[in-house]
Amino acid sequence: MVPPEERVSTLSDDFWNDEAEEVSASIVEPGTRPVGHRFVADADASELDDRYRPTPKWAVKTCELGRNHLVFYSRRMIYEGRKVILAIHLVDDRPVVLAGTVVSCDYEGAGSHRVDVDLFHLQRSIMIDRWAESPGPRPRGLTAG
Repeated sequence: MVPPEERVSTLSDDFWNDEAEEVSASIVEPGTRPVGHRFVADADASELDDRYRPTPKWAVKTCELGRNHLVFYSRRMIYEGRKVILAIHLVDDRPVVLAGTVVSCDYEGAGSHRVDVDLFHLQRSIMIDRWAESPGPRPRGLTAG
C-alpha cells in the first residue's frame, strides 16, 4: 500500500476511460542524493583544468556507484564544481575512464574525504588515453626494492 503523500494522480492514456489512475512516485527531498550500489575498486584520480587536461594523479578508493554518480574516498579535498577524471582499475588490462563534476566533498576523518561526483560524457582523446595508461602513484609504505 502506497501512503497518500506518495501518490500522484494522473490521467489515463486511454481516451475512453475518464477515471484517473493512481501512480506511485518516489518523492525525493531537496538536498538528498540517490543511493547507489556498493562498488569497491582502486582508482587513480586527477582534476581537469579549463582545457580538460588532467593534472597529476593521486590514488583513491571508490565506494558507491549509481546510474549517473560515483562516490569515492580521497586524501585530497576537491572543491565543489571542479571536474575530475578517474581511471578505475578492475580485472581488465586497461582501466575504465570516468569523468564527473564534484557535487560534495565531506571530511570523513583520519585524513579521508568522501567525494560525490555527477558523471558526464568525456570525449576520448590521445591525451586522456595516455593519462589512463600511465603508471599511477605508489601506495604509501612501499619502497622500491
